Amino acid sequence: MAKVLTMGPNRTPVEGITSLALSQFAPLNFVADFRAIEEGPGKVVLADVTTPVDQPSTLRIAQQSKPNVYAGTSIDPSAYLPNRKGVDTIVELKQVWAITDSEDASYLRHVPVRCAITLSLPTTSVITSEDVETLVCRTIAGMFAHADDEMDAGINALLHGVVSKG
Repeated sequence: MAKVLTMGPNRTPVEGITSLALSQFAPLNFVADFRAIEEGPGKVVLADVTTPVDQPSTLRIAQQSKPNVYAGTSIDPSAYLPNRKGVDTIVELKQVWAITDSEDASYLRHVPVRCAITLSLPTTSVITSEDVETLVCRTIAGMFAHADDEMDAGINALLHGVVSKG
């Protein structure tokens, strides 16, 4: 008997929208643009060497073993996998953005920004890379407004403190 993974959400289609646009989604050139500034077991911090020195940008990728992926969940123990171990993986981008004034050359303010996605997954071959890609994409889709295929309106709502959808 083959094991089959069912992700749970069935997804009700949004009329007129079949996919979401990610206009800013471009590949990173790790070879040309990044250098490791910190490395350790299960962790690397990469500096983007294309940024101005006063506007550092780092990308941290780290993994940590998780002894019990079921801790803190409401899953009945009778439905646990035999192996409860897992891995937490974080991909975190930190940047410093600059604010300048086109009419005042001396005006400069820096603002720190950060974005992270954390994957918490059990150690099992049943979950594939395609499954995790679906999970990441569904998480990013949470940034969109309902019935909108561009992320702008959803982000604008979040910037105004609106977290409800629909």
